[in-house]
Amino acid sequence: MNHVTERTRAHILQSFQSLLEDKGFEDISIKMVCEASKIHRSSFYRYYIDKYDLFEDLLRLITEELYVLIEEENQSFFEVFIDYVSSREKIARHLFDNNNETFNYFVKLASKLMLEQAKIQRSPFTKKINEAKFPEIVCDFYSSGIIQIIKKWLGRQYSMTKEELKNFIYDETKGFD
Repeated sequence: MNHVTERTRAHILQSFQSLLEDKGFEDISIKMVCEASKIHRSSFYRYYIDKYDLFEDLLRLITEELYVLIEEENQSFFEVFIDYVSSREKIARHLFDNNNETFNYFVKLASKLMLEQAKIQRSPFTKKINEAKFPEIVCDFYSSGIIQIIKKWLGRQYSMTKEELKNFIYDETKGFD
């Protein structure tokens, strides 16, 4: 990919994220993205098939950022994820609002990382995963519950601080990191 292409895609993604601070995904049109990006509609379609393709590219970017943060911070996925979404709270809320695709995406990502970590780390929780008849199901079970808790926390359905939420998840997963 050449520099112009990379720069244009990054600019479209940045504009899309700016729109997500004020509007939900379903309320954002391609026209709005083009106007915010100051590009012609045909330029948008040079890079993306539709807004769902743009959405997937945003999730890919978020995933890359999360992997970098996990490596840098030496923390669990959930700790990094909570820090990430709380620092981008408006965007995160709009991504999760009425969008099961976002929820399912992060459950799948968290489950995958949990399974990978269980193979290399030893704790009571990873032992539980490794000894399970169906370790993937155990990871899906915990991931979906934890992501749902984070989603509700973002929606202010739980009145706890970020640190209290991190500690709760840590305690409930018996130190899975």
